[in-house]
Amino acid sequence: MALEQNQQVMQKKKKDFDAKQTLAAARAMEVHKKEMLDLKARAERSRKEEEIRIQRVEAARNNQQSRVQTIVEKRSQLESHLDVVYHERIKDRTLKCVERDVTFEEKKANVERIKKVEEFNRLQTLMKISQEDSRSRMIKMKKQALIEARKKIALESLVRKHRIAEAVGNMRISNKWDNINEIMESATTSSPGKDKSRKKKLSSSKSASDLETPTYL
Repeated sequence: MALEQNQQVMQKKKKDFDAKQTLAAARAMEVHKKEMLDLKARAERSRKEEEIRIQRVEAARNNQQSRVQTIVEKRSQLESHLDVVYHERIKDRTLKCVERDVTFEEKKANVERIKKVEEFNRLQTLMKISQEDSRSRMIKMKKQALIEARKKIALESLVRKHRIAEAVGNMRISNKWDNINEIMESATTSSPGKDKSRKKKLSSSKSASDLETPTYL
């Protein structure tokens, strides 16, 4: 009788143990499912963010092409005007000066753009690899800093181009082409006060344009 009771107790303990094991396995499976869903959601967010960043880069590239086209058109207009009004030597000197400045600014802007795109790609790779929340926040902050830096570079480039165009316009009005080197040098080294005012106007204009045609990053 005692042996039979012992066996019943052992069977009950085994049954209880098996039930606990089954419950623990079910809970572990639920936790695993939740973790997999979280990972899937994070991956989807990363994919969408990447698509938005790519759209932003593409929009910036299109804006760059538009600015280049505007510069080419202005340069063509200036060349036509000089053909009518001034002799070939003054015309060549002016065009070379403007072209040199424009080429320098375009090369500089292009180098900066490539650097920012490369840095963006590097940070994007880090974002995919890292799933820790703290590190993700840090990467996002760096991306925002890169965006602000690129905006600043683009605005400074636009200000310098505006100064060059303004200087050429002043030369056209005043008909003083003999001191072109001094005027162009003055245009590319404006005083901080004028530079700040011009940047404010251009920044306001650029902000209005961004509202009309929003870009995503």
